Amino acid sequence: MTYSTGKQQFRKIALILSNGDYSRPEDRLQNVGADANSFSNVLKQIGFQVTTVCNKGKHDMATAIIDFANTIQDGDLVLFYYFGHCYRVKDKHYLIPASDGMIEQRTDVADFSVDLERNLERFVEKNTSFVNIFILDSCGTYSLQSSATLGAANGSENLPRLTKIDGLFIQCACGTNESTRNNLFTKHLLNNVQEENVSIRDLFRQITKDVEKESNNKQRPLVLNGLRRHDDICLNEVERQKWADLDDSEIPALLKKQEEQRDCYDNYPNLDDVINRNTPDMQKADELTDSLLNKQPSGNPADKHTLYHALSNLMESNNQQCVFFDSRDDVKLHDASANLADLGTEDKPLILKLNSNKQFIDYRDSKDEHFDLRVIKTLEQAIEHNDSHPILDDIVSKLANAHGIQKNDITLSAVYVGSFNIVYTVKHLAQKAIKKLADLSKKLKEQFKDFVAAKIHPLLFRPSFDIAQFDECGDRAFTSPEKHQVGPVGRTKEYTSPVGYTRYGLKVLGKYADDQWLHPFGSPQNWYRAFHGTKNAKPIDGGDPNSAAVDVTSIIHKSGFTKATNALHGPGVYCSPIPNFVENGYAGEVKLDTTDGSKKFKMMLQVAVNPDDVKFTSDANIWVVKHPENIRAYGILIKEV
Repeated sequence: MTYSTGKQQFRKIALILSNGDYSRPEDRLQNVGADANSFSNVLKQIGFQVTTVCNKGKHDMATAIIDFANTIQDGDLVLFYYFGHCYRVKDKHYLIPASDGMIEQRTDVADFSVDLERNLERFVEKNTSFVNIFILDSCGTYSLQSSATLGAANGSENLPRLTKIDGLFIQCACGTNESTRNNLFTKHLLNNVQEENVSIRDLFRQITKDVEKESNNKQRPLVLNGLRRHDDICLNEVERQKWADLDDSEIPALLKKQEEQRDCYDNYPNLDDVINRNTPDMQKADELTDSLLNKQPSGNPADKHTLYHALSNLMESNNQQCVFFDSRDDVKLHDASANLADLGTEDKPLILKLNSNKQFIDYRDSKDEHFDLRVIKTLEQAIEHNDSHPILDDIVSKLANAHGIQKNDITLSAVYVGSFNIVYTVKHLAQKAIKKLADLSKKLKEQFKDFVAAKIHPLLFRPSFDIAQFDECGDRAFTSPEKHQVGPVGRTKEYTSPVGYTRYGLKVLGKYADDQWLHPFGSPQNWYRAFHGTKNAKPIDGGDPNSAAVDVTSIIHKSGFTKATNALHGPGVYCSPIPNFVENGYAGEVKLDTTDGSKKFKMMLQVAVNPDDVKFTSDANIWVVKHPENIRAYGILIKEV
């Protein structure tokens, strides 16, 4: 598929005249109206303004031609197509109208028909500087009297025998003195006319070859090219898609980024699996959740039941409770723990997975093994710079149709290969459209012919946590301060331990392409260590202020946490290398009723940050990670106030 970018600066107009409903049965032509409408529709699809006139008398035909001629402006691409009988008297040709009852002999033709040459000259006179095309599809003999008395005078000597006219490209469906009653020319005209970036000359040459081949050379269309210039103009000229150049030196980094995006987004659960709450696995998860949360927590930060209650509060959104499951009991749900760093982002992404990108990409342009990467680079650059691109615009339009929302409520975040994946967000999805997700896969399939699946952010809809994914190897009580240098050689950053906190490790090793981002500690491949804050959210209307959900936010600056798109230091996921900075201003407080009375706890996340995607701001307390896949939560920190 290619996209027209308005490269052609000329107007394209067409007049289609067709007659088939003649008075004498032997003169009648089949499928005239259907063929005219088909050709009209095809021309409209490639940008023509089309006037169609079918089965009219002389007056209406002449009026239609004159009215059309009056609309012509010099510099237009003008196309006139006639399907019907054409009769030659001496050296002049006449278009026979449908109401031909008055035409009984040769002397009647000029009086009751339309002078072809005069009207063709009319078009050329109006459009002297550009392209005029006349297509004559008139291959049948026309009888001047009933078939019972038909004589030789009505034979081939009266078939069209046009000559070249300066300024006009003439295409005849048959050669001189040929006749046929089939619609073979029309068939191949319709098959070829939409071909992109094919000149007029080559287009009709191909149609001629196709007709001759199918007819075994019994029908040989005739071309009379009287154009002085411009026969290289295309009826359907489009600008080929242009793709970014890709140096060999860029490929490893781009492949690595693609792998990281797949590791991040392909682990999202399928939408249909999340929406279906009536499975045996969900029933087991509901039972486990009830058993865990019905037990009053001890209040000891080192007790996992305290963590379960705090985490349930943390995940509460729109009065929806998270669920816990245990994969060791053969329960197969998606564990959301690896995505905790995204909890505070208001618009969490969905993933559209397609089997291919051929709905959008013209693979005739594919000439190298890294073509898909060039496509991805081009689209990613457009997304990054917020530039319009016809493919992205088409995708947004289809996504908006599937969701039943406005296009400006859709934001594309990324595209990645394997086969073709689109990461996008829906503005305020959790508040206004979450209930519509049940039918979303079906609607996406209607819009995208290569649809495979829709995936949903694990925290967007009743997130589930695998209690088997809490990794005791990562559990630790930070009782004394420690400082370490972490990161690549020559680019290390200081890691300060969060004194007074208890960390519950998350089982993240083995989830990504390699583990060196986290383990072994001290490796030059380690990502930087940082902290992601939490703060108390407003209680749900009418709810208990003490049970307000704790919301992990994405933005840290002096005025508090705000949306990433309105951030002081630019868009991205915000974190801090200083635990006290997060604790004193941004760690959320959770109030729990415990067996030891009412207690308050502070919570935050311990995260690893990709050194290649972090921005160090003018405030040493604040780091910004541009892409969500480059910040990974590996521990939940909890501390009694």
